[in-house]
Amino acid sequence: MRIGEKIEEAPDRPVKMEKSCGAVVFTRTENGIEYLLIKSREGVWGFPKGHVEPGETERETATREILEETGISVKFLEGFRTEDEYPISRKDGRERVKRVVFFLAEYEDQTFWPQAEEISEICLAEYDEAMDGAADFIKNYEPFSEIRNSLISLNETAEGSMFVDFKGETADGKP
Repeated sequence: MRIGEKIEEAPDRPVKMEKSCGAVVFTRTENGIEYLLIKSREGVWGFPKGHVEPGETERETATREILEETGISVKFLEGFRTEDEYPISRKDGRERVKRVVFFLAEYEDQTFWPQAEEISEICLAEYDEAMDGAADFIKNYEPFSEIRNSLISLNETAEGSMFVDFKGETADGKP
């Protein structure tokens, strides 16, 4: 290329894909089902999730991220997995597509230990409060209604029979 020559625009580059996994975490209280919400240091409310590390399964990522961000251990609802994709703009100005996989998970009687570097608050909220609190995060997130419907049907099933641990085994140890 010589001085003064027109520079051609670079051909379209493939959009980089990022993948995160997490869960809509809930517990049963005297008020009914309550959802765990986290508030990032940037001020955004949402559900625990994070980037997949090399060699991890989706559930391993979700388990690690929930533990890192909240300090709690969970049991996953067997057979529930939802996925969403949306565009994001990174600080470097480049557009990316983020794929987020969410599971549904329950915890019982544990103390929260927020990850100070990333999380400023953790709270429990009933469905309507969770929808309001995480409005920016879930405003276009249709699967949250599917998650709520799963929780309603969960109340009608035998407790414990629908959960698996992060290794993919059911509560009674069967794969």
